[in-house]
Amino acid sequence: MNVLLLNARTSDDTSARSALRSASDAAHQRMHGLEPFTKIASGTLPVDEYRRLLQSLYLFHSAVGEAADKGGWSRVSSAQRRLELLRSDLSALGGAVPVPVSGWDAGAGKAVLGSLYVAEGSMLGGRVVARQLDFLCGSQEDGRRFFVGDACDRANWSHLTKVLEDQCSQSPALSEAIDGACRTFDWFEQCIVAP
Repeated sequence: MNVLLLNARTSDDTSARSALRSASDAAHQRMHGLEPFTKIASGTLPVDEYRRLLQSLYLFHSAVGEAADKGGWSRVSSAQRRLELLRSDLSALGGAVPVPVSGWDAGAGKAVLGSLYVAEGSMLGGRVVARQLDFLCGSQEDGRRFFVGDACDRANWSHLTKVLEDQCSQSPALSEAIDGACRTFDWFEQCIVAP
């Protein structure tokens, strides 16, 4: 078992959300350094690479959405809205919508909630990326609607964090959620760096 899983919760006053954040912080920081995101930040990502990034994100959110459906947590997942926004962006940029890959394993028990913590949390940071895309999209939202998000993002995040606290405040559920979050960061990286 990962040492982070064992040490993620050291006192009774630590929330499940804080434990998830602490246990997955290194993986989260690593995601910011992935090449497509550093190129967006520097204004150097070519449009064909941006289309590939959107396709990779489509594969990622498809798999997390499928895991949420199978695990009975679709009510706290915004995967279908995310996929809609990605389809819109790909259409605006002349990119094909990829065929989702099935078979990714989010993990057991409450692991799906850890996966949703990663996927839903990433949407809140997407607005920073959206602003950095001016060099590709100008002042239009077309092509970056996924990163802009929608009005439901904050409410969905708030709902998910309440569910996390209700469902994952104790072990072994917390350990399962942390495992799911770590698996999901790994899956995200695989999707983004795959050729």
